[in-house]
Amino acid sequence: MQLAVNEPDDTPIYGYALLLLTSLVFVSSMYSLVVSKFMPYTGIAFLDAVKDDRYFCLLMPITCLSFTFAVFLNWLGMKFFRHN
Repeated sequence: MQLAVNEPDDTPIYGYALLLLTSLVFVSSMYSLVVSKFMPYTGIAFLDAVKDDRYFCLLMPITCLSFTFAVFLNWLGMKFFRHN
């Protein structure tokens, strides 16, 4: 379906929002996984809790592996459905 010439298109706004959200998740994940372990204690309770965390810093890589496996199974199911 084509948009008319005079209709506004929100696709660039959604693209920039997705790019910003992805960048924010990447930066916060890298801080909690890598950078916070080398930083000194700051006195800020939240940042010190991230530094001392042992559960969530390991949960992220394991979740990525499970997510990759789930995406593969989804793709495989789609191929079986389409070629049946």
